[in-house]
Order: sequence, then structure tokens, then C-alpha cells
Amino acid sequence: SRLQHAEALAKEYLATGGTAVEMEGSIIIFAVTKRLNMFKTSKRKIVVDIGVEELRNTTVNDRIRKKFPFAKLMSIATDPATPTLATVVFSHRRGQGDSLQRDYSLNFSTTKQRDLFRTLMVPYLVSTTTFERGLVAFCVIKKLNRFETGVRKLVLDIRQRKLLSIELEDYDQFSKDRFAQINKKEFNFNQIRNILEDSEDPEKVEINFEGGQRAYTVVFLLEELKVNFLQTIDPFLQQHGKGILRVRLMYTRPPAASTNNYVHEIEVAGKVKTEGGVMVPWAHTADLLVPEAPEFMKRDWDTSQAMVTRSEIGLQRPPRQPLW
Repeated sequence: SRLQHAEALAKEYLATGGTAVEMEGSIIIFAVTKRLNMFKTSKRKIVVDIGVEELRNTTVNDRIRKKFPFAKLMSIATDPATPTLATVVFSHRRGQGDSLQRDYSLNFSTTKQRDLFRTLMVPYLVSTTTFERGLVAFCVIKKLNRFETGVRKLVLDIRQRKLLSIELEDYDQFSKDRFAQINKKEFNFNQIRNILEDSEDPEKVEINFEGGQRAYTVVFLLEELKVNFLQTIDPFLQQHGKGILRVRLMYTRPPAASTNNYVHEIEVAGKVKTEGGVMVPWAHTADLLVPEAPEFMKRDWDTSQAMVTRSEIGLQRPPRQPLW
């Protein structure tokens, strides 16, 4: 269980000479320095209570200043330039009636102590990617309008081959009951045309869909989470080997049969995989010289009574309509 795993980690830390950590059953206490503002710091105890899943900020005299359920912890950020520093980022959920909590900047005595704190907390963080019952859930930032953003769970339902966007506070209910009446967006994997990355924002992706549906843009909390998402969904997307799109060109007999030569502009469109493994749109336009009469009159060239299937993309055209 998570509790047994946490206790084992703490005991191992203490057994190997780790300092500034106390253990009382399922409670693990870290002695840290908390930054209060730009100029002031304070000695604190950060209490991790695994049993009740609660984080408490107390004074050195054990007076509780604040306490937070693990469900309010968004992420824990670290900086290689300051190896003993960790920043606890809190989430703010709709309907809880509380104000936005400022980040906690905590300075630990050693990198080893900081890493123990982070390792203990990772399974409980909102931003942690979860794998359960065929669902892979990623925490992302979604722009709601011009001025607001919101936190969403971007969920890959592997069993149903679906991509879902679920409000953060509704995800727990959905993970227990997939038929729960919650606010969510839902897309089939085969509706996804491509997923584009942003060279200027490495955590951002744009998901484009077939049929002209509006693109869905999200920002992951970390670039490595974005990479995990792309690697997970990629096997389920429509693939086009080596970027080559095989197209069978078929010709509909024109009414002006007395004209011998016809030049039609055609466009071949599809998706190709870049060196980075991302599917991107690709199009090529060329002139097609239709053979002189009577060769183009042959039955093999006449598709006026047939449906032409674009097997690589899975769409069809009705008779007497342009190929693309």
C-alpha cells in the first residue's frame, strides 16, 4: 500500500544517516526553512500525515499554521540551480469556497531530505499521471477564454479508444463511474487528424480533428508529461508509413467529349510523420494531364457511377464530385 511504501522510504532514509526528519507511525516530519516573503524566512516543520492524507505547516513549537488535504497539492517543483529548494504548488478548485493559496517555497537541509519529501508526495499530487482501469490521466492547463485558464484532466481511455477532457473536480467521480453525469468533452481516437507541438512552448500541444472540428489546445505542466502523452496515444492514431501517401487517381468523364486534352489541378493531402515522431498535415498540388480521347473514355477511367475511397484518410466522395 502507499502507507507501507512511505514508511519503508522514511525508515530507509533514517537508517542511512538521514537528518532533519522524524517519524511517528504514519506521520513523517520535515524540518525546513519556509520563505515568507522576499526578505523574511522562518523555521518550520512540514508534517506529512500519510494516514489521513494531509499536509500541515507548523511552527517549531508544533502550533499548526495551516493544513491542506493532499487533494489540494498540484505539484512540487525543483530547480537544479538550488538543489535543496522545493516549491509546493496548490490547486484551487471550483466550489470549495476557499481563496487561492500561494506557493510554499521550502528550503531543506540536504538534497536527500528534499528528494524524500518529493518522493513521498508524488503519488498524491494532482499533476501526477495516473494509470487505472484502462485510463491514463494527465493534468493540463486549458485556456477557457481570453482572460481565464483552468485545470483539466486529459484522459486516454485505452479500452474505448477515446480522448476525454474532464474538469479536475469531476475526475475522481468519473474514474469510479464512467457513466457519471459530469461536464466533459469526448473524442474518438479515429477523429484525431494530428497532434502538433509548439517550438516556442515545449509543454503545449494542439490536437486537430477530422471534419473541420475546432482544434483543442492544452499545456502540460512539464515537457516530460507531454512526451509521455504523445508516446501513449501515438500507437492508436492513424499511421502513414514513412510519410508516403499512396493515392489512386481516378477520372470522371467530362461532358465535353469532343475535347482531346484536359488538364486538371489536383491536390494530394494527408499526414506525414516528422523526425520527432509527430504527425503533421502535408499537401502537394500538381497538374494532371488526362490522356487524349478515346483512351480516357475507357471504362477504367470512368468513376461517374462509383465511390472513390481515400483509404489512407478514411473519407469518401460522392459521384461526380471532385476527388479532394
